[in-house]
Amino acid sequence: MQMEVKYSVKALVIFEKIADKPFEVKSITDFTLLAYSCYLAAGNSMTFNEFLDWIEANPKEYMEMSKSINQQMELDAQLNEEVKDSSKKK
Repeated sequence: MQMEVKYSVKALVIFEKIADKPFEVKSITDFTLLAYSCYLAAGNSMTFNEFLDWIEANPKEYMEMSKSINQQMELDAQLNEEVKDSSKKK
């Protein structure tokens, strides 16, 4: 079962509300909360415990989801770096 996820500002806000801390991925728990937040940001509804059960039942699909989120995070980091570099040149 493929799950739609959306890495976005909305997902980051959801993460911060759930984690009760500023966005930062430092642990497997943080990444799992981020994945769940991206899932919720895409308009899906499932409890966190149901999401964890889905991960355990669908490890290959979760790995694909994780890869997608990691790619988006890397792209976001590159764009942020480009913005920082261009603002320094001004």
